[in-house]
Amino acid sequence: MSRPNSSTDVEQFLQRGGLAAEIVELPVEVHSVEAAARAVDVESDRIVKSVLFFVAEKPVLALGNGSERIDRSALAMHFSVPVQHVRLADREEVLAETGYEAGAVPPVGHEKPLTTVFDRGLRSHDVVYAGGGSNRTLLRIRVCDLLRSADAVEMDLMTTPIKDLE
Repeated sequence: MSRPNSSTDVEQFLQRGGLAAEIVELPVEVHSVEAAARAVDVESDRIVKSVLFFVAEKPVLALGNGSERIDRSALAMHFSVPVQHVRLADREEVLAETGYEAGAVPPVGHEKPLTTVFDRGLRSHDVVYAGGGSNRTLLRIRVCDLLRSADAVEMDLMTTPIKDLE
């Protein structure tokens, strides 16, 4: 790959799929869920984290809300493997598997097809924001369109809210 994918690649994916989602250009770079939520003036639970794990050495993209942690044990149970066989991908693996840099990974439109799991708690929102392919963009998408276009399996994926752990 000569360059990481960008928000332009996400836009092209949306157009090919006929999705009524949009790329939101941000005035500043965002490097955290909190910064992304502030940039679009929403609560952090409406920011979708796209986190790549390896489950028994197979890539799995987990989509969860920004105010809670993704529960590795939930992934292990869902895929019937010991929790020790679930690990977070490193930056190089994220780029190799998704085509996007860590921190900018959209929930759809990846370099390779990915097994994707979706926290069912996200259904409490009509519209969410997710990585838009760069740290200056977010993808604004209806949850029903996200679920359909990601071809994701719904499950209970989240654990203790992050603020409760601090």
